Amino acid sequence: MISRRILLSSALALALVPQAKADPMLPYSRFVVFGDGLSDQGRWGPLTDYRYPPSPPFAAGRWTGGPTWVEHLSALSGVPLEARDNHAMGGAITGWWNINEPLRAALGLAADVPLPGLRGQVEAALAAGPADPEALYILWAGGHDIGNWLDYGQPDIAAEPPAANLRAAALRLIGAGARHILVGTMPDMGATAIYAGTDKAARATAATEELNAGIRAWAPELSTNGGQVTVLDGAAAFGSAFARAGELGITVFDEAYLPYDIIDFANPLAPARPVPEGRDPNAYFSFWAVSAGPQVHRAIADYALVALRVAAGQKG
Repeated sequence: MISRRILLSSALALALVPQAKADPMLPYSRFVVFGDGLSDQGRWGPLTDYRYPPSPPFAAGRWTGGPTWVEHLSALSGVPLEARDNHAMGGAITGWWNINEPLRAALGLAADVPLPGLRGQVEAALAAGPADPEALYILWAGGHDIGNWLDYGQPDIAAEPPAANLRAAALRLIGAGARHILVGTMPDMGATAIYAGTDKAARATAATEELNAGIRAWAPELSTNGGQVTVLDGAAAFGSAFARAGELGITVFDEAYLPYDIIDFANPLAPARPVPEGRDPNAYFSFWAVSAGPQVHRAIADYALVALRVAAGQKG
């Protein structure tokens, strides 16, 4: 049974994003989202009774401490984002797999509970009907492809390049009737706290650059026949949070708000380990591991709103 504190946590998260009037420059009917934990609006919560990720301190099944960037973007733009239209799931790679698959038994999930990668999310959404030509379809993933390849050798990003998966997903949506797509590139994985200064840093950077170059190569190709593929610069989006750190109250960059071992992966449904006292989650650039902090999500949304307005003006 979902506890009262979890319901209050969820209500608080939603209360933090008051809805604006519709932006006349962004005449989309709605947002439809595919991706990983950066955009996940809480899909893991109902699957695990909000025990993975433990909520709180995570916000109602999200992989951060508050609303995600797409929820903020919806609030800023006035474009609707229903929970049922957010298919993003923490751990998703760009293809068909989720890095949490090995935890299925420990999480108490039956074999038929879907844990889709981004392409699987797209297929599941289209199984319900054709794409909405007036909606904006958002695709943003790739970090888990690179991270799992560096750490465990899978997926094989040479045989299954993340950029090619994203292109296949975009083509599938366009073929089903989508006309507006936003695809995010990745900030430099080699500069993250996990890989910076290690023997994996150079390979992480090279893999990021290859992913981003691939996206930028196919985006213009697919922007034909009245459609539009807008590329959201991931490095610039995250960089905007650095640039606005003082304004946003972000002061801690070298560690995450939550220690990595707050989740016991040998027993992932166990209660969360205590959060260190005296910490303000809004002051941290990273919330947990490399997951963005609450104020970083706000900055990404601000950046994305401007990028979408520029793209709409160019098209007009």
